Amino acid sequence: MVNINKKVLGAALIFALISAVSVFAYVNMIKKAKSNIEYTDVIIAARDIERKAAITEADLKTIKIVKENANPRVVSNTIDIIGKMARDKIYSGEQVISDRIQNDSKTDLSFEIPEGKRAVSVNVNEASSVGNFIRPGDYVDVLATFEKFEVDANGVKTVYNQNTKIILQNIMILGIGQQMEVPEKGKTETPKTVTFAVTAEDAEKLVYGEEAGVLRMALRKAGDKNVAVTQGIIGEDLVSVKSRTQSN
Repeated sequence: MVNINKKVLGAALIFALISAVSVFAYVNMIKKAKSNIEYTDVIIAARDIERKAAITEADLKTIKIVKENANPRVVSNTIDIIGKMARDKIYSGEQVISDRIQNDSKTDLSFEIPEGKRAVSVNVNEASSVGNFIRPGDYVDVLATFEKFEVDANGVKTVYNQNTKIILQNIMILGIGQQMEVPEKGKTETPKTVTFAVTAEDAEKLVYGEEAGVLRMALRKAGDKNVAVTQGIIGEDLVSVKSRTQSN
């Protein structure tokens, strides 16, 4: 009986020794694996950064993570983005990537378009652009003049009436030519195009108005958001007004 107990005890000691060696080997393997892991510093948002908000030093935090978990486009230096604006909302703890930051390009129009709006450009001249007095950020009304005409068998076009109507009101100017900022005094040139911020429905009106008629802008007073209700006017209306004026 004593011999049996000695054998059992010996076997238990051998198994315990094997287990201890295995655990020791496993721990060493884990330590060695950890020592081979490469880490890198990444910049994350220290708090929520709202869309179009200027990024400050307090908005950012640098942490160390496993290199393979770092986004390839993560910003590597806070100096590169402090003072710039967020294209979209960046949530707390999120890696700050370059795609989410506005760059320095003055033609980064897609970032400037208000939510729910489209950027649509139309051709202009000095008269249609209010004598070149309009600037990015101004608000205008857009008037369209359409012709009623007939074409005879010889292809001769005869205009017998015109109709002018305000088709859009209180429309924001996004850009003048290639400029998205107010130009310096004395450096203005007559632009070839004006770009508006409009809804999808108003974009249709604007494009149709340019293709089918003649467009002109009316500059609004700063802060004036009133909507005028008009019936439009045709040539006959002007003639009748002129006749009444002369008779008086």
